[in-house]
Amino acid sequence: MKLITSNEVATIIGQTQRNVAYLVKANKITPAITLANGHYLFNENDVLLFNSKKLNYAK
Repeated sequence: MKLITSNEVATIIGQTQRNVAYLVKANKITPAITLANGHYLFNENDVLLFNSKKLNYAK
């Protein structure tokens, strides 16, 4: 399991870091770990799966 930052998530899904934080608060995507400073780390496979579902809805 590779963990990635919200910045990397934003790049993968084509959104901003702010939108990634919104997606977390809206329970659309779940971080693997929330650090003590409030930053998130995500499982890369979960993000890729989320992105593939998002792309399928756009079609």
